[in-house]
Amino acid sequence: MLGRRILLVGFATTALASCFAPEPVLRLRPLSHEVIWNEGRAAQVKENAVARVAVAFEREWSLADHPMVGFRVEIQNVSANPFLVVPSRFYYAACSRSADGKVRACQPSRPAMNPEQVLLNLDIEHSRKQAGAANEEALGAALLFLDLAAGMANVAKGNPRGAGVAMAGAAASSSMMSSAEAEGNAEAANYESARSIWSSTALRTTTVLPGGGAAGIVFVDRQLDAREIVLAVRIDDKTLDFPFEQIRYDLRPQSEVPPSRTARTRP
Repeated sequence: MLGRRILLVGFATTALASCFAPEPVLRLRPLSHEVIWNEGRAAQVKENAVARVAVAFEREWSLADHPMVGFRVEIQNVSANPFLVVPSRFYYAACSRSADGKVRACQPSRPAMNPEQVLLNLDIEHSRKQAGAANEEALGAALLFLDLAAGMANVAKGNPRGAGVAMAGAAASSSMMSSAEAEGNAEAANYESARSIWSSTALRTTTVLPGGGAAGIVFVDRQLDAREIVLAVRIDDKTLDFPFEQIRYDLRPQSEVPPSRTARTRP
């Protein structure tokens, strides 16, 4: 029996290890001969009659289990009039290439993430979760006092079994309250972190005066199978395209990685 249990545990451990493979890692490289480097990031810079724009791949992001790719976008107004920067008017296309790398086929373009809408959704979801956590904690508190009262009544009646059941219920109610409080604290921390990114790090809707500028991260959905990502920055009905080659690094599970040649096994 013991050997069978060990076998089952080993089988389950192996199955779990084989289920959770590492996520691929992406890097995007500008498809341009004119590239400016700064702190390890390569940026494309383009200009039209309205704006001078620089775009660089920042990194991958995962917010609320939503995998995304972030581009740092810097915009300078070179015209004589103010214009409005609206990230939700930017769009991107995921493209593939033929085996010889020459023919490009792109999917229909999609809009970049809208920070204003994301912030609204975050606030709505946070409000709902706060209300749910408060209700659960209040219910636990109500049941705690009722169970304690029932336990004391059973003790007074000389009913130890009933008292035990009531006290067990009180312990469960107390645990419910602690669990609800812990979940509420974790949810609040996640909310504040996500809100900070979308309110401070993301490029927001901004009026840019002549000679002025705006900068921030533009988020798009991650496209694992794409060979190329084209980000189109649209300002005053004029568009600048920024193509990036996407390099995908597929990782093997740690159990499949051969040991290092320098690794030594202790006796």
